[in-house]
Amino acid sequence: MNERYARMRQAVAGILYARNRVAGELAKMRAEPLDDDHAAHVARAERALAELEREAREAIAALVAARDDLRARDREQLLARVTELSIEREIDRLA
Repeated sequence: MNERYARMRQAVAGILYARNRVAGELAKMRAEPLDDDHAAHVARAERALAELEREAREAIAALVAARDDLRARDREQLLARVTELSIEREIDRLA
């Protein structure tokens, strides 16, 4: 694939890593007894997780769209090359 797509994949991987890390931390926090201070930390972690989940969905959708665009471009280039070769073969046959 191309460099832009590779950078996008790395960015998505980073977002997914962060999301999973926050989800794990949140699970541990929820297992602890709640007091007012702890409840505030849990609420912040829940908001952070919700934001990371939203970012992950958007990043994955963008990555899939980029992959589809690359595949479409590759198909167009292949079709153009096949057409070119067919024309060359027909010219050779007629010569």
